[in-house]
Amino acid sequence: QLFLNDETVILYDLTDQILTTASVHQGNVSPPPWLTSSDSNRTEILRQASLVGEWLHRRDYRGTASVDFHVTFRRKQVEIRVCEVNARVTGATYPALLAHHFTPGGAWLMRNIRFDPPVSSSSILRSLRQSGLLFATGETSGVIPINFNNLSDGSIAKGQFLCLAPSLDETAELLSRAQSHLPPNDTSDRD
Repeated sequence: QLFLNDETVILYDLTDQILTTASVHQGNVSPPPWLTSSDSNRTEILRQASLVGEWLHRRDYRGTASVDFHVTFRRKQVEIRVCEVNARVTGATYPALLAHHFTPGGAWLMRNIRFDPPVSSSSILRSLRQSGLLFATGETSGVIPINFNNLSDGSIAKGQFLCLAPSLDETAELLSRAQSHLPPNDTSDRD
């Protein structure tokens, strides 16, 4: 995630996409679980992202952007290549902003959950609140429903749920607990 203003390029967040085996996007996670803060691959990703940000800046682009990478692990070697530049708000922009605002230095996990049959938004919020999982300002962890896909009758067919916690393991635990308390749902869904 990048932000470009008149003076500078800001490298804001490093995320990973959650993909099915068929490469269908189902959510995002930050920080990437395979990448440590001292990893030289992290340094290379940030170096390449900086180059892209500087390139966009020289072309007078201002605003949010993201850089997607293709990372290949082959014969104990890692190959990192820019594969897409998105000079726009992406699906990870909003969750990253919320996560950095509410839990600076923490981890976050955003997943899409489909409800079958569709449910009311109030039942989703009630389930999260009653289970103690709904995020509240000042807390260090919790779940925030950030988007609902409504049907014509107002019921919710799918939602995006942002899990905030100090560590990735805790975000995964939050998601698992939330799914066990939410109305009947599939474990995940595509964007």
